[in-house]
Amino acid sequence: MTHTQVTHRPDMDIQADVERLMLYYPPLMKDRRSIQVQVSAGAVKVTGNVQTPNTRRYFLDAIPGVAGVTAVDGSELYDDESIRLEAGRLLPNGVNVGRCQYGSVVLVGPLPPDTSADELVAQIQQVPGVRQVLTDLT
Repeated sequence: MTHTQVTHRPDMDIQADVERLMLYYPPLMKDRRSIQVQVSAGAVKVTGNVQTPNTRRYFLDAIPGVAGVTAVDGSELYDDESIRLEAGRLLPNGVNVGRCQYGSVVLVGPLPPDTSADELVAQIQQVPGVRQVLTDLT
């Protein structure tokens, strides 16, 4: 009977390989400053913001291929396109998401008379992945 010894990779090596994935997929190269990677006992947790759902999915799908990865948690990795759509569902007629970039949402348009800008901002801040809300409301 032979015994196979499982060698665990150091977390710092796994983290370096996961971060290296960002260098080979051009959209992730742009997003890398908005992504944080933590590794503990081979379990990778990725947080932050990327611009598209495709980039998010590509990254999360590629991580399990890194040697030593035992689990991946991407529940706090958000994409701006999904944030924009979710925020848009909450806005009154006339107000739009002018831009969403790395969790920063800019609201633009005419504010209806019966709507409070502060309440609207507070509502949008509750959307998962929103880091800040800026307004350019008329």
